[in-house]
This record gives sequence, structure tokens and C-alpha cells, in this order.
Amino acid sequence: MGSETRKEIRFFVSYAREDDEYVEPFLRGLKEMLAPSKTYHFRFWQDVDILPG
Repeated sequence: MGSETRKEIRFFVSYAREDDEYVEPFLRGLKEMLAPSKTYHFRFWQDVDILPG
């Protein structure tokens, strides 16, 4: 059928809490840079995405 699937690449983003203010601008720029990939789909996650328990 011609539909292409991109391979998923997962990134775990780790940073010091003191650098909290830099995380969002960094991730935004990185996502914009990687988005055009025709081969890979990049997924980012951080420790704040981990549910307690």
C-alpha cells in the first residue's frame, strides 16, 4: 500500500534540577531539528513522566 512507517527512537532526558529553565528550550529546538526525519520518529520522556508507585 505504500505507507511508510518510521522506526521509533526513544530518548530519556535527564538533567539537574538547577538546569530546569533550560530544558524546554533545548527540547523544543531538538524536536524541531529531528522532526523532518523520514526514517525515524523520535519520542522524548523525562523522569516527570514516571508515575509514582
